[in-house]
Amino acid sequence: MRSQRPTATDVLNVAQTVLLTSFITEAGHGLLDLTLIRQVEEEVLALLDSGKTTDDWITPETLLEPLASVINEHDRQLREVRLGVVKAACERLDRMVTSALAQSKEGS
Repeated sequence: MRSQRPTATDVLNVAQTVLLTSFITEAGHGLLDLTLIRQVEEEVLALLDSGKTTDDWITPETLLEPLASVINEHDRQLREVRLGVVKAACERLDRMVTSALAQSKEGS
């Protein structure tokens, strides 16, 4: 992301990482303020939405530092949080993705 040459896949992977960090933090296993994580989540999802229409995946400079903090927190969570908590967060993300795909098919 810092190279300023991210692809749609890069942004999607980052969005999933931020969402998982949010879910694990909501479950009581986060060291970052949930407000910060949600702010980064909103900005990354907005980047994903705008990139779909513009094919521009450049990450705003102002997002890089807080995004790095969230990604570092995710790394810590994967090392220190029980597998069951991580699994529950992954399952929640899967349900969210499945629901979004179903809604996009209905709108097509």
